[in-house]
Amino acid sequence: MNFNVSLYDIVKKTSEKYPSSIAIHYENKSLTYKYLINKIDLLASYLNSIGVKPKDVVTVCMPNMPQAVYAFYAINKLGAIIYEVHPKTTCTQIKKYLTKSNSKYLLVIDIFAEKYISLINELNIKIITFNPFKNFNLIKKIYCDKKSPKKEVIRYDDLKVNKLDIIPYKWNPEEPSVLLNTGGTTGESKQIELSSSAINHLAGDGTEILGINDGRGVYMFAVLPMFHGFGLCMGIHAPLMYGAAVSLMMKFHTKDTIKLIKKNKLTILIGVPAIFKALLKNKKFYTKKLKNITVSYVGGDFVSQDLIESFNKVMTTYESKARLYEGYGLTETVTVCTVNTDKEHQMGSVGKAVGFAKLGIIDSTTNKILKPYECGEIVVSGKILMNGYYQDEELNKQVFFTDENNVKWLKTGDYGYLDENDYLFFKQRLKRIVKISGVIICPSEIENVVSKLPEVHEVYATSIEHETKDHMIVLFVNKNRNMEITNESLTEKINDLVVEEVSIYAKPYKIIYMDEMPKTEIGKIDGKALEENL
Repeated sequence: MNFNVSLYDIVKKTSEKYPSSIAIHYENKSLTYKYLINKIDLLASYLNSIGVKPKDVVTVCMPNMPQAVYAFYAINKLGAIIYEVHPKTTCTQIKKYLTKSNSKYLLVIDIFAEKYISLINELNIKIITFNPFKNFNLIKKIYCDKKSPKKEVIRYDDLKVNKLDIIPYKWNPEEPSVLLNTGGTTGESKQIELSSSAINHLAGDGTEILGINDGRGVYMFAVLPMFHGFGLCMGIHAPLMYGAAVSLMMKFHTKDTIKLIKKNKLTILIGVPAIFKALLKNKKFYTKKLKNITVSYVGGDFVSQDLIESFNKVMTTYESKARLYEGYGLTETVTVCTVNTDKEHQMGSVGKAVGFAKLGIIDSTTNKILKPYECGEIVVSGKILMNGYYQDEELNKQVFFTDENNVKWLKTGDYGYLDENDYLFFKQRLKRIVKISGVIICPSEIENVVSKLPEVHEVYATSIEHETKDHMIVLFVNKNRNMEITNESLTEKINDLVVEEVSIYAKPYKIIYMDEMPKTEIGKIDGKALEENL
């Protein structure tokens, strides 16, 4: 397959190959590939009619729903740049995004449109709204606002566009076609430029990662948001590349997910640990329909061995071939760049490099490549690399380097090692690593050990600078509600375990017990929010 084409071209070819196959399941509706491409072409024609041109930035602020998929490919067809952002982004924050990207078009759903109305005149933008629900029209209310001219807020679902013969833009495969925000877990969010080529090449690894070749009969669970690289590429684009069906879900709900498993016979489950934990807790998850699941991946946050073992036990019980595998990646590599698979896996590792990527471990000071089992900074090269950080050449100079063979490498800012068989063992974000009395301590190692305790539901480890000028470990712990234990008793158990299995220097200086852990938009523990309270 030729990956040096546009994102639109990929889906266009699939629609020509499988016109009557199901492309999208959403709210009890099934949409064929023929229907999908027609909707994409219709929206592209409309966006063209209101002035969207090649190289324009179009900001999409929508949850997982069919119109968001139409928008993604329609914008790409016109040669414009897609900027995916969280659908619940505040007005203040989206103003920053629109200003920095010089975006003049904002695509939102009706229920979130009103809070952005002030930006129409302030930034000279056009707002196009979409209605994901029946018989719901907030726009009528918006139109009554005298400060917001009707002509500047457009309800797409009410429009009729007759001209569909828009010639697709001829993309240079290396041009930036998508902007995504980083998670911002270690500071202010950054904008990442991704080319169509990078996204296509990672999706092309879907044969290896997702076990997809001929997608007919494959049903992908698509709850990870499109503003997240893994959700966008592996949850949406990869399945549509191979003719699979995508089961869209706006927001994760345990009961609704179980219904999808039973009704749509989901074959691929991908998600963050919180999703799999929630499913395992619900008795209705345990159904013979699990037999249909063939592939399952977890990532995006700390993954305990207990979670993997519990899920795999259930799959075995219900005769499913699926095993829960972990991978590693970052938005700078369109997300996933290593995976464990049925053919090649090593427990405890995050797998081997995917087909279009190469990994190395370096001394971050000298850029010298290290030997197997030597810990250092993880670096990545290959066709799945980002173009760079948007409008930040200084940062780009810091994260990219070229070796003696003229190979371009990306410094990930992550710490780990490779074994003799090239399996990656991820340790920690470099920024989270601390030295205590000269000893390197990885908070993730502490989390891994503490999470083994049945009394612990969730744990997050960080450090603070003590008055002695040395760093000390602080733990945030959410207890298992099904187990009775006092904070004092659990603290003692945690301290003893950390000293025994990690180091005396890793013993927590303080343990803070939380009724609930704050979470990011994709279900990860929000470490930044926790650390703000220290």
